[in-house]
Amino acid sequence: MADGASLAHARVQVATARAVFPQVALIADGAVLRGRRFGNLVMVASPEPLPAGALTRLTAADPMPGRVLHART
Repeated sequence: MADGASLAHARVQVATARAVFPQVALIADGAVLRGRRFGNLVMVASPEPLPAGALTRLTAADPMPGRVLHART
């Protein structure tokens, strides 16, 4: 998904996913996650445990590194 500074759209999408899936993560550039600029976010949701540690390491090591926000309900 794409969103701007308030991350209003992303917040609604994450809330919807968390109502169904116990595991939810967002992956994006740090400035986007902090609401400092418009950009793309990738949401991952699963009924099974997500490999949050592996996602974090892979995202940080990417040529265009990002951050992972992970939550469990």
